[in-house]
Amino acid sequence: MDTGEQEIADIFEMAEKGDRVAQYYLGYCYQIGENVVLDLETSFQWYEKSAAQGHCIAECELARFYFEGVVVKKDQTTAYQLYLSSAKQGWNEAKQQLGHMFLYGLGVVQNRDEGIRWLQNAFEAGHSNANVSLGIAYGEEQNYEKAVECFILAADQGNDVAQFNLGVSYLNGYGVQQNRDRALRWFQSSAERDNPNSQVCLGVEFMKCIENSLPDLVRSYFWLTLAAKNYDLDAVEMLKYLRSKMSKSQINRARKFVKKWLALRLEIYDTLLVGNPSPRLSKKDLERMYASELN
Repeated sequence: MDTGEQEIADIFEMAEKGDRVAQYYLGYCYQIGENVVLDLETSFQWYEKSAAQGHCIAECELARFYFEGVVVKKDQTTAYQLYLSSAKQGWNEAKQQLGHMFLYGLGVVQNRDEGIRWLQNAFEAGHSNANVSLGIAYGEEQNYEKAVECFILAADQGNDVAQFNLGVSYLNGYGVQQNRDRALRWFQSSAERDNPNSQVCLGVEFMKCIENSLPDLVRSYFWLTLAAKNYDLDAVEMLKYLRSKMSKSQINRARKFVKKWLALRLEIYDTLLVGNPSPRLSKKDLERMYASELN
């Protein structure tokens, strides 16, 4: 029996004896297939046991199953009750989900003020994703200045979705003075964290002729290729168009750049602490790649 198998055996024994933390951990392992065969039904069962004992993360994860209708009949009312119990114990992800439910009337009576309250509460506790949702909510009300404030706070914490939304804001002049250079910087910061929407935006922008500057088809191809690897279908279609406009030499340079990028990211993944969701290449790495491959 290897280390992973022994660990699961020990945790299983604890879970069978009623340890709620061990029960939660088994639910997590079966949900992602860590040291066990992925099995969502078994994951649900262990989360259910743990949540019954008030484990706040298990409650939040169980709520997702009910909210989406995964291996159980869709029941947003039950999801709400579980999220609420989890949020009252301070779990920020549950607070964000409650905010989303109230904003859009999902399983509850729509109440935007209540939704915003939950999102603000989550962000103040350090959950950057909540401020992205809050910024989107303000944007839907066309309160773009307030939306930008929310995006900046989350973007400064490294949130790639917030950075993408700031790029959109600067590109179109939503809540800020229109500034393409700033938009590109935010898109690139987000794209470096593997955000496919920002990768597509960079691909599109580098395809354009702006203020007497020629399009940079190699960089456009590079970013669109990364987006396509993230299953963005628009990027796939744009790459077909780009290939018809690029020389074989340009395509080969772009492909070499993609290969080097992916190799560097793999090195970063290998050295990251477990749990970091968004490895990012350093500015030095990027400058080295641009210098060697694109200039």
